[in-house]
Amino acid sequence: MMATGMANPQHHATPRDPESKMAKALEDLRANPVFIPEGYDDRCENLHPARFLGGAVCALQKKWHTARMLYGLGGVTAITGFDFDTLGIAGCITSRGIVELQNPANPHLKLKFFSSTNVGSSSLSSRRLTLADGDQAIDINESLRDLVTMDDFKMALMNASKAMHVVFPWNHTISVLEVFFAHNNHCVEKTGHLSDRAAELTAFVDHVFHTNSRKWVNDQDFLDATTLPAAFASWIGSRPAGRVAAAAAARDYDGKGDNNAKRKIRGNRGQGGSSYGGAAHSYPGPSGTSSFGSGGGAQKEKPELCRRFNLGMCKNTRNGCTSGLNGSGHKLLHECSHRNRNGRFCRGDHPEIHHK
Repeated sequence: MMATGMANPQHHATPRDPESKMAKALEDLRANPVFIPEGYDDRCENLHPARFLGGAVCALQKKWHTARMLYGLGGVTAITGFDFDTLGIAGCITSRGIVELQNPANPHLKLKFFSSTNVGSSSLSSRRLTLADGDQAIDINESLRDLVTMDDFKMALMNASKAMHVVFPWNHTISVLEVFFAHNNHCVEKTGHLSDRAAELTAFVDHVFHTNSRKWVNDQDFLDATTLPAAFASWIGSRPAGRVAAAAAARDYDGKGDNNAKRKIRGNRGQGGSSYGGAAHSYPGPSGTSSFGSGGGAQKEKPELCRRFNLGMCKNTRNGCTSGLNGSGHKLLHECSHRNRNGRFCRGDHPEIHHK
């Protein structure tokens, strides 16, 4: 029998001032808490009425800490049989993913466990998966495919978020990641220049998974909307220097860098040099000054360096890269645009993002 007071429709409610009515309802509920009788729950057929209470009006971090107090370090007994079919994600979640989700203290959760490319292949799961008493580890093949495209990354993150909502409705550690990436255009400003962008973002998500597992162990707040941006900035700042420098260059090319960079760009325009916003990058001529540029009407004495190539994004062949539509412009060189200490370009046969 459902607990008395779990549903209390307001038959005489008016459509006016819904905020005041909801605030009054919350005040009444706090003054008259619902009594929930004891009962059995097997997580399958017999579900306790408490599972169907309205959502808790409290900080999500409080729910996290309350769950930590109830479950401890062991999480819950890992089971199978969750209804992912209704959501349409049953073919996107590996057995390893289902197991790892059920223990917030486990540091081995990976985003690739929620990709359809890693489900249903015998070659990817040649070893056994066991949950028998006494086993201290999950014995399963680790040769899972990595996420290589942004579509793979986005789908895996959504699958993980929805799966977590089914397994632990109180755990919002993946939901906040999904919102973070959606609000920040999947961090394209910092990672759009990377040829392995999906792998880089996957590594960050796995880092957050691991961090939150430590937060659970230490009974600390999980990374949320107020702390994730700083965590990402710290993460991207710790990556190899060439990759971070390329990201800064990409921002300058788009005119989105700091004020000093913008002043430098405007100054280059006034001197007939490249504005970084065009299709190419100017380089010093024999006299050490810029011999051409994409603006200012300067004479083009030599081919220009391809900006897209140096950002790792050019789809043209080495000998078939030109500016303008349909190859109507001048030739662009696939050479490194990194400036050496003497101010000259490297001009090696590698892009700037791979310069060492």
